[in-house]
Amino acid sequence: CVHNHADEFLKIQGKWILDWALELAPHLFYELDALNALRCGIDPISLIKHLGGRLKLMHLQDLRIAPAKASQPVFMGPELYQGCALGDGNLDLSRICQAAVEAGCEYLIIEQAAFYGEDPYACIERSIKTLKNIVKQSVKKNHKGDMKSEKRN
Repeated sequence: CVHNHADEFLKIQGKWILDWALELAPHLFYELDALNALRCGIDPISLIKHLGGRLKLMHLQDLRIAPAKASQPVFMGPELYQGCALGDGNLDLSRICQAAVEAGCEYLIIEQAAFYGEDPYACIERSIKTLKNIVKQSVKKNHKGDMKSEKRN
């Protein structure tokens, strides 16, 4: 299973490294990180469709635009973009998850690397609640009900 960061979207002979890997290893499945793809300028929904039935897992992160500080240029700085609980940011998670369910994705994985002073457990609770609501809607729309659910401590 391959998990993307950024290098997979570099091109060799006009083709993404990701596509070379998938072509050379036909039994290889894919673990999409939707936010990493978006950071590379790749539309996650288009990428999900591109991967077809090879998408088995997906990491979900959300990203919000934080208010700029008075001493900070408005157009610069990593502080302007913050990871956040699912649903608190700007990603269209409902459409991304719906596309993943339709593509046969089996697992949706919550990922949040930074909390910016927020209680991590509160963020996780909000993310779980948001993802459960999104999955319920996606399964209803898809009528498959085949998403696997796994609870971890």
